Amino acid sequence: MGANFNCYTFRGTEKQLAKHHNQLQEDLCVRYGNDTYAGHLGILPFGLDLQRKTVYKSFDEAREYLEDSHSKWDQAQAIPYRDKRKKYYLVGGWCPE
Repeated sequence: MGANFNCYTFRGTEKQLAKHHNQLQEDLCVRYGNDTYAGHLGILPFGLDLQRKTVYKSFDEAREYLEDSHSKWDQAQAIPYRDKRKKYYLVGGWCPE
């Protein structure tokens, strides 16, 4: 079976991000199904793996890190990055399909 890379950008606090992501996972499972190979973020293990060690300089750097470091059976990762002095999170991962 393969994997599909899915991600989204979020701006807010870590607490807001966690709440948003949990609701998103539930909504995706309702909308697209909760089959193990449904190919969306909702079927990854519930919750987030928030990376706090490095704040990347751009969306592209954050995406490259996320694509290289995430394993398809792990929780989605949240990678912080900056764009014009504002901090964002790139959230996502490889979803089994």
